[in-house]
Amino acid sequence: MRPYPGSQSKRDNEESIFNYRLSRVRRVVENAFGILSHEFKIYQRTLQSLPENADNINFAICILNNYLRDQGIGLSDMGSSVNVRSNLTKMPNQRKVPTQVLLK
Repeated sequence: MRPYPGSQSKRDNEESIFNYRLSRVRRVVENAFGILSHEFKIYQRTLQSLPENADNINFAICILNNYLRDQGIGLSDMGSSVNVRSNLTKMPNQRKVPTQVLLK
């Protein structure tokens, strides 16, 4: 989406409100992806995936991020060269998340 063009003095109130809300939403989304790209290296390069799989990848990463935050563990706490899967099995209070939910 694009903001309405022109200077603010010429713009009516509804267009100004729309532009303000659009910029606020854009900032929130950019901050969210900044947080995710800090924890998940997949966002630090071009996603090598089919477009129809990109939504599933993003959804799965968001679920994993929320799960790790609920457990109080960040990926940076696990070390840079460790196997994340083996560390996930060692977490306290681990709840099983069905793989089907993440991939649908």
